[in-house]
This record gives sequence, C-alpha cells and structure tokens, in this order.
Amino acid sequence: MHYEREAPRRDNLDHYGFFDPGHPGYYGPFTPIDGNNLTLGSLSPYIAAQGSVTHFFRYYLGWRRDEIYFNNEDRITPRNSFEKWVGVNSPKATVSFLPKDAW
Repeated sequence: MHYEREAPRRDNLDHYGFFDPGHPGYYGPFTPIDGNNLTLGSLSPYIAAQGSVTHFFRYYLGWRRDEIYFNNEDRITPRNSFEKWVGVNSPKATVSFLPKDAW
C-alpha cells in the first residue's frame, strides 16, 4: 500500500489592472482572482504473485489500483469548490519460457 497527501493552503491567484504605457511605473489596482485551499492525495493498493507452472514456464501476475483524491475549497467563490476521487486499474501479467539449458 502506498499513500501520499499534500495540502497547500491559501493558493492565491491575483491580478493587476491593465498596463498603461503612459505610466509605466503604475500597474493599476490589485485584484484577487482566486484563492483556494487544495488537498491532493493518492492511494495505491497493489498485489502480486509469481511462480512456475513447469520447469519451462514461469509467471508473474500483478494488479495495482491508483486512486487520486482532489479537494478544492474555493475561498472567493464557494460554488466553484469540489471534491473528487479518480482511479485507474493497472494489471500486469508476464509468462516466461526457459529452455532446458537455463535451469
């Protein structure tokens, strides 16, 4: 099992007003555009098995499920907040043939 979590807070996106070439030292009013509290997490359970069927054939089987968690708390526009789990399965199978000289 593999687990990670990150939670950056007050991730702010701000914007200055339009640039005026007549006043290059003045950037205009400072406006907050977005401010979020984020939580990102991943959970990855896995299982594997290996063995041999005969002296000539060996196998390896594995399965991993990667789950990613998103929680976005929008502090400026709360209706844009969301929480979501997204996942993908990753199966693996390998069969090997070993000639008699490899034993």
